[in-house]
Amino acid sequence: MARTDDLPTIQRVSRDDFLASVWDHREDEHVTILGQTGCGKTHLAQQLLERTARPEYPAVCLVMKPRDVTVERWRKKVGFKRVTVWSQPVTKWSPKQPSGYIVWPRHTFKTDIDNANHARIFEHTIMDCYRRGNRIIFADETSGLQRLGLTAELETVWERGRAMRSPIWAVSQRPTYISSHAYNQASHIFLGKITDKRARERFGEISGVDEYLVRDAVAKLGKYEWLYIRAEDQTMCIVEK
Repeated sequence: MARTDDLPTIQRVSRDDFLASVWDHREDEHVTILGQTGCGKTHLAQQLLERTARPEYPAVCLVMKPRDVTVERWRKKVGFKRVTVWSQPVTKWSPKQPSGYIVWPRHTFKTDIDNANHARIFEHTIMDCYRRGNRIIFADETSGLQRLGLTAELETVWERGRAMRSPIWAVSQRPTYISSHAYNQASHIFLGKITDKRARERFGEISGVDEYLVRDAVAKLGKYEWLYIRAEDQTMCIVEK
């Protein structure tokens, strides 16, 4: 990839080449994926997790929807274990264990009851993963977790999770409303097609890059394309579909 201050245009990379040659995630690095509905956030995140998660460094995926055929199909494909509550006591990993877990609470379809139950389960999951370390906390949908009152827990991990090797992978279709930590604490940022003006104005919260270049690049993205930003050296490329 090329530095943004060296080239007037941003290099384009096929999805396969990006996953094989560009994607390089260290075990303490936060990831943020932002884009409006229908731009392929979940599919991109799943591809990245397949390349990154393993039994000794599993992904712990928080799912809020009562049903999701796409997630269930992917879970079966990759062999992640589905649980309704998080009570995983394992401290010593083995290759026989799954490379990920889906924490998917039951729904009563009574909003107050479900919100309270989900907040309790997800709070325990986030803080237990943070305490134990060596786990990816996959938060899809991050803004929904914040609406459940879990902003403090998420920001704790954003601020201190690197030392514990327990990064947050934040995914949201509501980039206007999520914590600024998703922008300024992430080592890897993926921005899909975002048309909302208020959301685009938040690109200035991404550390070290030219926000106007970012806005221009995002505005020109096609469907299922992503602007990838690596914060460590302020480089970026466009990941094609």
